[in-house]
Amino acid sequence: MHVFEPRYRQLFADIASSGSAFGIPYAVGRLNKGLGSRCRLVSVVQTYPSGESDVLIECEGLFRMEDFQSMKEDKLYPYGTVSLLRSIAQEACSVASAQVYERFRAELEGTDLHFHPVASDHVLTMLSSLQCTDEEKHRFVLLPDAEERDRVLRERIQLVLSLVQQEKVTEHGIYLS
Repeated sequence: MHVFEPRYRQLFADIASSGSAFGIPYAVGRLNKGLGSRCRLVSVVQTYPSGESDVLIECEGLFRMEDFQSMKEDKLYPYGTVSLLRSIAQEACSVASAQVYERFRAELEGTDLHFHPVASDHVLTMLSSLQCTDEEKHRFVLLPDAEERDRVLRERIQLVLSLVQQEKVTEHGIYLS
């Protein structure tokens, strides 16, 4: 992430000195959806003479926003009160979902389709490779339990797998005249 705005330069300076976590609220346009990602600063990759920097961050979990303020008294950046949600950042999928995902990855070999499968069994990582919309991802993280998330993930993989298979069939059967 490239940090250039003064408020976020101040935020990352504070985080670097304190080791605190920070949040990135999920918003669509200017509409805050009340959820966000709890992140941590992994490293400052580069600092520029202008004060800008390139930083590496990592998501540690999700939160529900309880309160949001655009500025704190002595800070330029926004802040709020959050409650942490269950940790699905490292939630693994079932064996059945992993098998369907492996079939999807195998079907993609040799195609020029724009999917980027990952070598992971984490549900959020897998979901991100399936070209879901932001709204679909939002609904996914709100699902109440791991079994339901796994079922929805497996259904999405199966849908995309069937589309890939259909694309491969039609690729050699349709000719322009």
